[in-house]
Amino acid sequence: MLSGMSDAGRLIRERRVAHGLTQAQLALRAGTTQTALSRLERGQLSPTVATLQRLLFVLGESLEVRAAPSEHSSSSWEPSRSPSRVATT
Repeated sequence: MLSGMSDAGRLIRERRVAHGLTQAQLALRAGTTQTALSRLERGQLSPTVATLQRLLFVLGESLEVRAAPSEHSSSSWEPSRSPSRVATT
């Protein structure tokens, strides 16, 4: 299980090297840039789930996302009674 972006970057790098691919080759096949992939592998970039899915697909892996309580969660939290607006881009 990955616990952070540095773990994700480390996993991508390990799989990329195991497949004998350069950053440029993997980036091209996954539809991203070599610069972004480099930053991801070094833990300097937080990729989208879609980007991780594409990278892992090229590497023959899959991505599973699970929701779990955070260590900072509080059992006293209740949702607001009125809907809030969320900006979408």
